[in-house]
Amino acid sequence: MVMDKIENAHLYYGMGERIAAGLKFLQQGNMAGMECGRYEIDGCEVYAVVSAYKSQIDEKALFEAHRNYIDIQYIAGGCERIGAAHIGLLKEAKEYDEANDFMLYEGTGDFFVAGQGTFAIFWPHDAHMPGMAEGKPQDVKKVVVKVRV
Repeated sequence: MVMDKIENAHLYYGMGERIAAGLKFLQQGNMAGMECGRYEIDGCEVYAVVSAYKSQIDEKALFEAHRNYIDIQYIAGGCERIGAAHIGLLKEAKEYDEANDFMLYEGTGDFFVAGQGTFAIFWPHDAHMPGMAEGKPQDVKKVVVKVRV
């Protein structure tokens, strides 16, 4: 897992062309002003999903992981706590859903606060629990760039 501020994104271009394309997309403008929805960057190889939601306090929240895509999660507005843990340290809670490239895990991990301008990169072995409230729930605008492995 990588976590940094978007102004340092250029330091991670060497991780691959697709990751670089995703990071450059995030750097190109006012992500907070984008409409919610899907944005093509390189077809199904690299695309972005913009969403807006209220962060949550949920004692029973689960970690998620993906097999076919790396997530680059960028906080365009607001603030949230994100959990992270290696999938080998967690217990499978829901079998892999191939159609949605998604599985759920339960267990404990490390949490960090991601404010506006922060991005995190999660590889398939990095289970993550996004959308958790830091303090009380607040509005969050997020761009998730999906990068095919």
